[in-house]
Amino acid sequence: MKILLFTDCSVGVIGYHVDHAIALKKAGVDIFAVVSSKELEPGLIQSMREAGIPMILLSGLERHKNMWKHIFALSSYIQNNEINYVHVQTNWQLMLISVVRFFLLFRKRLSITYTIHAYRNNDPKKVFFARVIIGILLFLLANRVIYTCNFLYRKFSFLSYKMFLVPIGVPDLFMKEPLSLPDRGLHLIFPAIFRKGKNQDLIIKAFAHFIVRSKDQNSSLFLPGDGPLLDEMKSLAKTLGIADRVYFPGYCTRNTLCELERLCNVAVIPTNVETYGLCIVEPFVLGKCILTRKVGIAEDIIKEEVNGFYFNNSDDLEELFMKLSKDITLVNSIGFTNFKLKKKFNWAYIVEKYYIPIYKS
Repeated sequence: MKILLFTDCSVGVIGYHVDHAIALKKAGVDIFAVVSSKELEPGLIQSMREAGIPMILLSGLERHKNMWKHIFALSSYIQNNEINYVHVQTNWQLMLISVVRFFLLFRKRLSITYTIHAYRNNDPKKVFFARVIIGILLFLLANRVIYTCNFLYRKFSFLSYKMFLVPIGVPDLFMKEPLSLPDRGLHLIFPAIFRKGKNQDLIIKAFAHFIVRSKDQNSSLFLPGDGPLLDEMKSLAKTLGIADRVYFPGYCTRNTLCELERLCNVAVIPTNVETYGLCIVEPFVLGKCILTRKVGIAEDIIKEEVNGFYFNNSDDLEELFMKLSKDITLVNSIGFTNFKLKKKFNWAYIVEKYYIPIYKS
């Protein structure tokens, strides 16, 4: 079994897929990687090189450029390395590999696995058409479809005969961190791009009202990330008088993000839809209490008052802040419960239990 794994997700090579490739390599799988000309953080490609993973560079892949050049390069690479499984992450990659498979029709059998990440799920005007188009492509072109939460399964249930549930994997960096919980105040974090549907304003407003009502002097809010709405959110925090309590560190590497999350005891997820919830899973394995809307993957992970709490709007979240600020012992107890369950998100465990059997199926 030789697998070619795409590590680009239309924005450049990302850490999640690099972790996937390295975990497969450590499990003894004959793994090859496709990389693009952009990394979301330095050192990702180098880490695969150090792990001994052979790679093919497709320059401009993240910008959907050089289509025919990439098709011919992939055809040659797959034949020369006798690869028989390809794992893609985007519709563009699926189209490329499907053309390659057509070219190799009488020379090589090629099986395609596709991971559903999202489908314009924060844009109500596009979500229906995106789901229809993706569904047709997967029906026609993919041999297997990976989904990470039952929300996605329900949206694409007509493909159930080829769908496989695989939990989110978390890098060793987060897995090896010791439990660290502050004992005074609520220290909140939500790492995400600042764009429509992520709803950082919901947290900022709830936090501001909580500060006024409780007269709290210890709590803080961290909002790592960048994006088109960042300046607007900074202005909102200033207008509400909490600019000195809300921190905007900008885009963070995984090392920096892990350090920030260790400082906190609560993760807040206010998004409209969360189908690929690293913003839930990473603080979960670090032993943080999770406050989230009932969106996507959250319902598969969070049980009310066991792993965290659910809220619907800013008022609900404000009340949760009031409740939990009076009972930090409860916050830390829930965090400890989550910390003990971290193994199920370990990459080595996920590769052995899920991915290898799926690839062999």
